[in-house]
Amino acid sequence: MQDIADAAHVSKSAVSFAYNTPDRLSSETVEHIFSVAKELGYVRNPVAYMLRTQKTV
Repeated sequence: MQDIADAAHVSKSAVSFAYNTPDRLSSETVEHIFSVAKELGYVRNPVAYMLRTQKTV
């Protein structure tokens, strides 16, 4: 996440919000973060997400 934050010129928290609670950010910011993440080849790992949050996707 830090790589995405650095490339998007946002905080690591903003990247986390974009993926977990996007309503806390403007839609433009979320779109920008997702765009940068896609350029960097980031793919969210659903298994890691489920383990961390103890929720199913």
